[in-house]
Amino acid sequence: MKQIIFTNWNFMRFLRLGLGLAVLVQAVIAKDVLLALLGLGFTAMPVFNVGCCGSGGCYVPPKNTPTQQKKYLMKKWFNNNKLYVIGALVGAIAGYFYWQQIGCSSGTCMITSKPVNSTLYGALMGSLLFGIFKKEGKEKIIKEEKNNDDI
Repeated sequence: MKQIIFTNWNFMRFLRLGLGLAVLVQAVIAKDVLLALLGLGFTAMPVFNVGCCGSGGCYVPPKNTPTQQKKYLMKKWFNNNKLYVIGALVGAIAGYFYWQQIGCSSGTCMITSKPVNSTLYGALMGSLLFGIFKKEGKEKIIKEEKNNDDI
């Protein structure tokens, strides 16, 4: 009981105590018994840390700013498409090295005549190759099976 009364005091708890004491003082001044009972209740709630705000029931999480939401969405997107991104990077490097080492000296080859074309083609092929190894979640597979059953 001592621990409940003497720990976890924050601004809201002090504010609630002050309001409860103000109601109690007003009840004594007005000689109103019903208001005194109400004041005792409002004073006892912060003292014993009970009620809506005492247990964290009134806690409102901070709002996410647009930049936080963008970071969260980018992180989620990257985690879902990690293999495609890694494959594109590996493929782009491989495509550039292919152009540098082998290439097309006559300039008639569409893909290997320029480093940009070779790098982009390598990135595309790398992301497709690495994408083969991506595992689908069980929920997606079950959803697709249900959709196919409905047809």
